[in-house]
Amino acid sequence: MKLKSVMLGGLLALIGASTASAQTDITVGGTAYKVYNVTGATAFRSAMHLTLQSLLGGAGVTKIGYVGTVGSFNGADFVIYQGTLNSVNTIVRCSQSGSAEGVRDVSTNTAIDYIDVNADVLASLATTPFKLSNTTTIPATANLNGNASATLKTTAIPRFSFSDVAQSVTPNPTPALTGGSAVGVISFAFMTNQGTTGITNMTDQIFAQLYTQGKVAKSAFTGSSADIQSVVAMGRNSLSGTRIAVLSETKYGAFTPVRQFGSNETGFTGTAILTGTSPNQAIDTLSEVADPRGFTSGSGLRAYANATSASVTLDGVAGQNIAIVCYAGIADVDSVANHANLSTTASSSKKAQMLTYNGEIYSYDNVRNGKYTLWSEERLYGPQSPTTLETTFRTTLASNIVSNLPTAAPAIVGIKKSDMLVTRPGGDGEVVILPYSGKNCPPRVRAGVPASHSWDFSLRPVGRWEKFEQLNNIRFIVYSQTNEINS
Repeated sequence: MKLKSVMLGGLLALIGASTASAQTDITVGGTAYKVYNVTGATAFRSAMHLTLQSLLGGAGVTKIGYVGTVGSFNGADFVIYQGTLNSVNTIVRCSQSGSAEGVRDVSTNTAIDYIDVNADVLASLATTPFKLSNTTTIPATANLNGNASATLKTTAIPRFSFSDVAQSVTPNPTPALTGGSAVGVISFAFMTNQGTTGITNMTDQIFAQLYTQGKVAKSAFTGSSADIQSVVAMGRNSLSGTRIAVLSETKYGAFTPVRQFGSNETGFTGTAILTGTSPNQAIDTLSEVADPRGFTSGSGLRAYANATSASVTLDGVAGQNIAIVCYAGIADVDSVANHANLSTTASSSKKAQMLTYNGEIYSYDNVRNGKYTLWSEERLYGPQSPTTLETTFRTTLASNIVSNLPTAAPAIVGIKKSDMLVTRPGGDGEVVILPYSGKNCPPRVRAGVPASHSWDFSLRPVGRWEKFEQLNNIRFIVYSQTNEINS
């Protein structure tokens, strides 16, 4: 199944960007700064944050401040950087809300919340990243630099968006933004929460059942009729690239409505309530939310995977002993789940459990060789009509992310596209795709395929030859854009 493309607006974005929406100059204390506003994907934020720190001077030089309940800036949704880029005083602000939402906000010039640039905020930034506020959103004011009510929040138009999926498969496929080439591969995983037993694997069939109904008996996972505990679906809202990628890969349908519980969106925070202090939190309340509602980031969702659920008020009924299942980017999974394929250092504060997907576990090698298929290509988009400085910023950031991604396990922040032994059309296709370029197996396939192996092809309705084949526990699709195949 390929991701569907829907034309849902974006007409206002046909109006050219105003001068006020372009990269701006802000002067504080006599010093002028170039300011760049970034938004979009939350699943890729770790790679983005570490690259920005490096790009603006490096660890020990770049000054950083962030807002969030996480312990490190590279897991936060709201971050501000102060440093130099090409010998120019530069500030970069990040406000990560989700891939499709970021694409929408850049293409429609929609102002969103950012950390303000003022004397109190800049005085608080430090080379050891400083937490400006221990809150999930940016408060209007905070106690900074001796000022008990220093301004912390402002609104500004984002000009750059990271996205887990191509713009063409978001609700705002037009106007076409600049950039969009893959900067890396981002992986995802399913989780169940602290204290849950018996749930180890997610399949496409179970996913469809769970997210169609919103709640199923644990027997759907275990096959035992004795397992009557309710398993509740949680997930992201419809403007999440993680959600689009997961719903596509599971063949559920990228834009098919889901039934799920809980949201941290404004006006819906009462639908998901935690009590206690991490890692000893408990889920107190969960209520079903109407699609397209859900969580705005993986950082909000992962806290529920790290909590117990033995006595939950579920849709108004108190005392329910439930289990939850959710999904997130692999960096968010790593922050709450211990596994040998994730961080090398286990932590007693990580209580969630990572699941296998269709029988395969996430690992650097399993993604690269095609066994684990829950991944997509990460992209960086810029404005429709960028300034010269904006183009330079986007291309510089993109190239530095590519060069800074790891080349070995566990590769939590992302995987270099050049290290992948498999690919997929547009980065968002159904499963692993290997391009067929003639009579012989493609070069990247030959290492794992016997030289004598022959491929059989059949004409698909879309007018191209394809072959679905299982080999060495990897499902390949070999294709050609022409009908002239000599096998």
